[in-house]
Amino acid sequence: MIIVVGNTKGGVGKSTIACNIAAYLANAKKDVCLVDVDRQKTSTAFCNNRGKSLSKITCVQLKGDIFEYLKDLSSKFDEIVVDAGGYDSVELRTALLAADNVIVPIKASQIDLWAAEDDGGINDLIGKAKSFNRNLTANSLISMSPTHAFITEKNDAKEMLKDFNNINQTLTHVISERKVYRDSFVEGKGVCEMANSKAKFEIQKLCQELYHGI
Repeated sequence: MIIVVGNTKGGVGKSTIACNIAAYLANAKKDVCLVDVDRQKTSTAFCNNRGKSLSKITCVQLKGDIFEYLKDLSSKFDEIVVDAGGYDSVELRTALLAADNVIVPIKASQIDLWAAEDDGGINDLIGKAKSFNRNLTANSLISMSPTHAFITEKNDAKEMLKDFNNINQTLTHVISERKVYRDSFVEGKGVCEMANSKAKFEIQKLCQELYHGI
């Protein structure tokens, strides 16, 4: 399966989620390819930091029209995870044409929701992609959510996301704002390879929802 993690807005935890999905799949004994099309090359840096004792993640960088490249990679790997940039680009648009699923990380804030819904935002871009890729499924994911029990923005955001006509549904599980996600990057590890049980649980549940129990 080809999954694209992307948004037309940056700073939503996109690379963190893509790298953690890839690490989880690698530890589940899947042959996974992490495709980095973001000019910041965060996923590439993540893979370069991984020690040889960790489960293998193949990482490739692609530019321009990547449709055919993704289709070719999908015949060689069990799973493809695309880390797309936080902006509208040829790479993001052509990745959506090849993808089975697009995950849209979004913060539970009014500004981020407005940006996603505006003309030219990710909701609009997904709608255009679905005109050509009829099999594309789109899911939003509440990302970098506050962990304080009395902060309710994530529930409010889930209600608002129901009105996004091109996004099929909001994923059940939420990725929280946790220091371990930043710390793990320095070591080239997913949180599934770290000791933080809460972050592990979040990524496990997210991947089980995406990959039907893996």
